[in-house]
Amino acid sequence: MTDLPEVSIVLPVHDAEARLEALVVGLRGRLLEADFEAELFLAEHGSTDRTARVAGQLSAQFPEVHSFCVGPVSPGMAQRRAIAAARGRYVVCDAVGLGDVDFIGRAVDRLRLDGSDVVVGRAQPNPATEPMDRVYQQLFRWGVGFEAAPSGLIAFRRAIVAPIAERCATDSDVFATELLIRCQRQGLRVDTLTVRGADLASPLRLLGEAMQLRRALDR
Repeated sequence: MTDLPEVSIVLPVHDAEARLEALVVGLRGRLLEADFEAELFLAEHGSTDRTARVAGQLSAQFPEVHSFCVGPVSPGMAQRRAIAAARGRYVVCDAVGLGDVDFIGRAVDRLRLDGSDVVVGRAQPNPATEPMDRVYQQLFRWGVGFEAAPSGLIAFRRAIVAPIAERCATDSDVFATELLIRCQRQGLRVDTLTVRGADLASPLRLLGEAMQLRRALDR
C-alpha cells in the first residue's frame, strides 16, 4: 500500500459487534480488486457492546484499517473526526454501513473523470416505500428548502469538502444531508448515483431533524 491512499472510506460504527468483522473483511477483500488504494476508518461512537474492541483488533490486523472511539456522540461527529484524519484524495462516507463497493468505485470514477466535487447516493425507487420516501423529502423541503440524502452515502474531493465538513453542526443521521446542502451553497458540482439497500430514517424523527438542520445552516 502506498503512503497516501487515493481513497479514504469512513464508517461510523455503533453496537456493530456481531457484524463488524464480516463487514470489514468482506469490504477489504472487494477493495483489493479495485483500481485504487484505499484506507478504512472505523469511527466507533458510544457502543454498549464490544464494537470498540473488535474495531481495534481489525485495525491491528490490517494496516489499511484505522479505528478510534469518540464516546457517546453522534454519527455525524464521528464522521467529521474521521474526515479530518483522512489522507486520501477522495473520501467516501458510508453512514449506514452498506459497504457498497459498487458505489465507491462508480463515485471515484465520477470524481476522477467527470470533474464532480461531490457524488451522493440516492436510494433506488421502491414501490413499497415510495409513500414514505415522499414524506421524507417533503419534510426536508419544508424544513430546509433542499432534498435530503437518505442513503447516507456521499463521496467527495477531500481538499475541497473537508473544510466544509468541519462547519457541519447536526448531531444525527442528517450529517450527509447538511454536508450536501453546504456544498451546494458553495457552488460545488454535485452528481448523483442510484444505490440499492439503503434504509431510510424513521419519518417520526424527520421533522425535528429538519428543523435542527435548518438552525445549523443559519449559523
